[in-house]
Amino acid sequence: MFDNLQDFVRHLEKNGELHRVSVEVDPVLEITEIATRALKLGKPALLFEKVKGADYPLVINILASERRIELALGKHPDELGEQLISFAEKVMPPSPKVLFEESAMLRRIYNSRPKNVTIARSQAVIEQPNLSSLPILKTWPQDGGHFVTLPQVITYDPKNGKRNIGMYRIQKFDDRTTGMHWQIG
Repeated sequence: MFDNLQDFVRHLEKNGELHRVSVEVDPVLEITEIATRALKLGKPALLFEKVKGADYPLVINILASERRIELALGKHPDELGEQLISFAEKVMPPSPKVLFEESAMLRRIYNSRPKNVTIARSQAVIEQPNLSSLPILKTWPQDGGHFVTLPQVITYDPKNGKRNIGMYRIQKFDDRTTGMHWQIG
């Protein structure tokens, strides 16, 4: 599929599903307004090449249409869902014959699990963290600051070591600190 986000962005562009914005835009409300309008009009994903105050570009709305989700998954989401349901129905109850027949799908599932690596690509260049270099948006007028919306937040249970990955909106407090609020219950 895709090795990284850059590959996927190139794939979107090649398929007419990405529009580049080369003028400087403000991460305080402006990007959100532009992206919301584009979404409502059925426009492609947006790559803001110059974000005021940030050292990096920002891509938004990359999974905001069925077509872009299909490009990400390599097939229509309905087709993928049907394949998963069919697989689950076939392997219940499990038998050696059925497991052999479904070995390709079992291999795909097995290979999709998290893996430990010696050297991660994300660690190829190590610098002091500086959240202010990132294009973190102030999305809504009443927001208390800049927030990362739908990040992958990885937590570990301190008692049993089990891992959880969730999407929780996190607020940037300064160059090195973020915070989030969980509802317990």
